Amino acid sequence: MSQSTSYYSIPSSEFLRLKDAENVSQPEYTDVATLHQSHEGLRYILVKTVPSKINSITELFNPESYIDSLPDFENENADIDALLNNIPLYYLTPEKVNIIHSVLTTVTNADICKNFSSNEFNKNGIYPEVWNDSLDPDSTFNLNHLTKDFKDLNELFSKASLQNNYVIVCIG
Repeated sequence: MSQSTSYYSIPSSEFLRLKDAENVSQPEYTDVATLHQSHEGLRYILVKTVPSKINSITELFNPESYIDSLPDFENENADIDALLNNIPLYYLTPEKVNIIHSVLTTVTNADICKNFSSNEFNKNGIYPEVWNDSLDPDSTFNLNHLTKDFKDLNELFSKASLQNNYVIVCIG
C-alpha cells in the first residue's frame, strides 16, 4: 500500500458550489500537486526546519475543516458503500492558504538538504521507512524526491495564495 496526498487549488466560486451541493462531486481545480509517498517525510523536515510553525504545518498535512459529514463507521447497520461514498473533502481556506504559503516560503532547498537524513527517517519510522541516499534522479525516497515534491507543493500554494483560492486536500 502506498500513500499519496493531492492538493487541489480551487476558486472560491467552485468551493461554494461544492459546499452547497447535495452530493459532493469532483471539483474543478486550477492547479494540483501530488506528493507521492513523501507526505510524512516533508512533514518531518518542515517541523524540524520551522518548529515554531508546527500548527500551520499540521494543518497543511491534516486539515480540520471538511465538506460533508464524516462517515459513521461505528454504526454496524451502515451500508459500507454509502459510507465509502460519504468521504469528506478536507480543505484549507484562503486565509489558511496564505499562512501556509508564508511558512513554505521560509524553507529553502538548503534547509531540506540540511535536515534530510535517510538513517534518521528510517530510525524514526517515517513512512515508508525505505529512505535512502541515492543521488539517481529516477530513484525515490531520497533527497531528490523530497525536494521535487516540496517544489511542487510550494508552487501550488504560491499560485493559490495569489489567486485567493481554497485548497482541497485528499490523503489516500
